[in-house]
Amino acid sequence: MKIDLQKAYDSIEWRFLQDMLSGLKFPHTSIELIMQCVYTPSYSLALNGDVFGFFKDKRGLRKRDPLSRGDLIPATLLLSIFETFSISSGLKMSSGKSSFYSNGVGDIILKGIEDASGKLFGGLGIVDTKQWNIAAVGKLVWWIARKKDNLWIQWVDKVYIKQTDCMDYKPTSASSWAWRKVCEIKEVFKDAYVQGKWSADDEKYTINDGYKWLTQHDMSRVPWFKSVWNKFIIPKHSFILWLLNQERLLTLDRLFKMGITQQTRCFLCGIHDENHRHLFQECVYARQCYTQLFAWLQMQVPVHLSTDSILRIRKHTGFTRLLLSSLVAAMQYHIWLCRNTCRVDGYVTHPAVILKRIKFDCRMRLMNISVGSLKRGEIDWCTQRGLM
Repeated sequence: MKIDLQKAYDSIEWRFLQDMLSGLKFPHTSIELIMQCVYTPSYSLALNGDVFGFFKDKRGLRKRDPLSRGDLIPATLLLSIFETFSISSGLKMSSGKSSFYSNGVGDIILKGIEDASGKLFGGLGIVDTKQWNIAAVGKLVWWIARKKDNLWIQWVDKVYIKQTDCMDYKPTSASSWAWRKVCEIKEVFKDAYVQGKWSADDEKYTINDGYKWLTQHDMSRVPWFKSVWNKFIIPKHSFILWLLNQERLLTLDRLFKMGITQQTRCFLCGIHDENHRHLFQECVYARQCYTQLFAWLQMQVPVHLSTDSILRIRKHTGFTRLLLSSLVAAMQYHIWLCRNTCRVDGYVTHPAVILKRIKFDCRMRLMNISVGSLKRGEIDWCTQRGLM
């Protein structure tokens, strides 16, 4: 499901924008540059690894911020939710730019969406709605186990459970569908109750706790969590770095295995086959970019260019470690961007330009962080390197 809200972006006339800029006394040169950005964009389609054709944008300002995507929530429920949202907020769904996709989505992809768990465990922090619903019903199970002073709980105890231990109780075929479902979920949480979870008088069950137990009790934390997700890293950089750590970027070796392309030679160096390790650590171009970065930081280029090995240099801790992780994430993002640009447009960006873009990105990110939260030495470190 892709929902796009109808805003001024979708209905504003380009001529009106130009007249408004003129009315606000913008310089003529600035107006021309802005309108060039509005008038000139063109798009092409990538099919089976090849790019086809170009077509022009026709109406509205460019905007790439789809509100949400999901595959597990029924369309009718989503539409009712957005209708309520529209009434309360005044924002309407743009039917011309909203779509629902379900055909051809395999079980593996859907399972991948369900398994996108907390960031601490290597996921994207997407809530698994199925597990959340189970955790919500788990609260009813906890009420029954604790014999909560509730009319429905008392009725269940008298009609169904009677003198049986609630954890050993088995529903009969004559039981209602809803009650059988509650008993199924009771079996899911049985191990937690047997082990003493939420059994103490002062330990209250919450849906959030139940959800965490369902999704994380058998997971282990990933060591690169803080290197990917911290406030110093631009979100789009974090996302590319997350895919890199999972080795899920569409590098040529993966596209070859999928049967999408026959080319495997690296676009940037043209010597070796492209894969995650080569593109971001071993490629001559990548090492040239890192040489520029570490020369600017007055640091020695490490032998291995993995994120962990870079962050272990001089045993960086605290602020410098977080900032260095931001620079590394920006570097890997721009290497991936340069690779895609080379694939489509046929040219490779000079490493000095890559470094300039990384400095700009990190400078802009630091501007969004309260300077009051930084120590004097940290501010001096950034100032000496032109980041403030």
